[in-house]
Parts: sequence; C-alpha cells; structure tokens
Amino acid sequence: VTVSDVDAGDYTVTETNEAIEGYHFVNGVKNGTATVSNKADEAKAAFEAIKTAEASTDALAWTKVAPLASLMKQVPNIDSKMKRTIPKRMDKKQDECLANCAAVAALMQGSIANAAETEQPTETVKWTAFSIQGRDAAAAVAKAVAAQDATAAEEAMAALHKSCDDCHAVFHQNKKAENDETD
Repeated sequence: VTVSDVDAGDYTVTETNEAIEGYHFVNGVKNGTATVSNKADEAKAAFEAIKTAEASTDALAWTKVAPLASLMKQVPNIDSKMKRTIPKRMDKKQDECLANCAAVAALMQGSIANAAETEQPTETVKWTAFSIQGRDAAAAVAKAVAAQDATAAEEAMAALHKSCDDCHAVFHQNKKAENDETD
C-alpha cells in the first residue's frame, strides 16, 4: 500500500493505491465539505480534486453585499470597542478583541466592491489600496492581540486609524469639510 498525505485545511486526506479492509477514505473538497467512502477510487479522485484546488491560482471573488454607507456606519462602533479594550484589557477580553479585528478586516475587504459609491468613483485603484491597507492593519492588530503585545497593538491601532484618515481625505471629503466647519 502506498500512502501519501495532504493537509487540506481542517482535515487530512490520505491517498492509497488499494482499498484496505475496515478503513474509510475521506472524499473532500477545498471548501471543507467531506464525505466518507469505502471506495478507494472515489477517495483517490477526491484527493486529486483537493490537490488541484490547492494548486489553483483563482482568487476569491468578493461582491458587493451591502451599501457602503451601511458598512462604514459599523466601523466607529467596532472601533470604540477596540479602543476600550486595546491595550489595557486585551488580555481579559482577547476573544472579543480578535472578533472586532476580524470584523474590521472583513468590512475593509468587503468594501472594495463598493468603490462606485464613493465620492471619487473613478479612483478604484486608490480605493482598493486603502481598503487593503485597512484590512492589513486590522490583521496586524489581531496578531498583536493574539501575542499579547501591547506595544505592537497600539502601533497597529495607530496604523489602522491612519489608514482610515488617509482614505477619508480622498474619498470622504464632504465629511472632512463638515468636521472642519464645526472645529
């Protein structure tokens, strides 16, 4: 029997050249669905499908899921929660901190598809760059929180706020003008 393993995320798929009595073979696909079969040929086909999927260069396609204004209204709420817990209480509220970081990262990634709703709808390259910068900054905050590194968390939070401010300077100038008038 020849056996080789491939890590396919949350489970391992084992390939064998022949059926082994009493063993089950996992048929899986990259999205995490798996079925069990006693048929080695089905298992081998599933194994090959996973290897092909792993080698794929196809990018995950994000599509617009909500209006930009609705997405952006969530950011200050999450940011306030993050400010209350990072760095002073991030040890006791680590799970909450990580969830908030993930929410901001997902909002930033998801907002890429909303470029046409900005005040500069033709600046999609800049919009995408700012969205990615915000996403990556939120991921850096999460990494620091996970490591319980308060200094890195504060630096990453500053980078996240800077990415928001830089983006708003280009894409939310009306809001900036309103704020300048009230200062």
